Amino acid sequence: MPENQILIRRLFYQPEFLLTAGLKHRRKEEEKVKKKVLFICNHNAGRSQMAEALLNNSYGEIYEAFSAGLNPTKSVNPHTTEVLNEIGIDISKKIPLPVSEYQDKKFERVVITCDYNPDEDEIPDSEEITEKIFPDPYLFSGSDDEILTGFRRVRDEINEWINKEFSGEVKMSNGNNENNTCNNKCRSITVTVFVPDDPVKPPFRCPDTGRLLSEVVKDINIIMKNQGFEIKYGERPEDENTTKSLLLIDNRPIEDFVPLPNPAKYCGIACTDCGGKGSGTPCSRIYENIPESVLRLAVKKAANPT
Repeated sequence: MPENQILIRRLFYQPEFLLTAGLKHRRKEEEKVKKKVLFICNHNAGRSQMAEALLNNSYGEIYEAFSAGLNPTKSVNPHTTEVLNEIGIDISKKIPLPVSEYQDKKFERVVITCDYNPDEDEIPDSEEITEKIFPDPYLFSGSDDEILTGFRRVRDEINEWINKEFSGEVKMSNGNNENNTCNNKCRSITVTVFVPDDPVKPPFRCPDTGRLLSEVVKDINIIMKNQGFEIKYGERPEDENTTKSLLLIDNRPIEDFVPLPNPAKYCGIACTDCGGKGSGTPCSRIYENIPESVLRLAVKKAANPT
């Protein structure tokens, strides 16, 4: 049978053949391009800066986040910088930008985190516009510690929303398959949690998202396999722990990768031994309630030390 007739028959009976050849190259090109997301708030000093930093930190393999303000201030709120620094993210060199900075840029998604007037506020071109309003930290009052507590709540609320909203796309891009790219050449990184001998104790959850620690590590593994790493999760008896950290990454305390100014605030209990401050007495519970954002950043740093 002539080749042209074979081709015609194949196109008739297997129309997917035509798509397969053309789409393979297109998919490879698309995989290289990150999806652009713009976060907008009033001043680009709090909420949008947090969202930009958190999305780039957690899902920078797929997304490229930006931020801007409807009425930007001259500098980022120092409390914003501080609460992000607490989880190992440095935005000290960031400056607020106006929305007009991005008017000529095309985004896959624009997320508006504050009240706005669509008739007056000009929003850059986007395939999708999402309105997700978070509390305005600019309105917080009280002592410096009280204000910082408010900023932390906003940070954690934004981080929880980002994980719910964007993690699904990351799983899809990786085929939602734990073995999609890893082979014998993958470098193994183990996240170890020391658990008490208590059958009624509930499983560990990240306080900022409420997700099981094991589920978070599984998601991190899916993302990191494309970079040549296999992230494993393991539990060991608490009485084997000789450190002050409940959570180890490659047998090193998590604070070796993400230094925290006040690790005692992550403690799962308020024991009299340390009074929440740390007394030098080994306490395996000091990182029991480690946030998901902190864990993700620590694993990244363990994989790519600078």
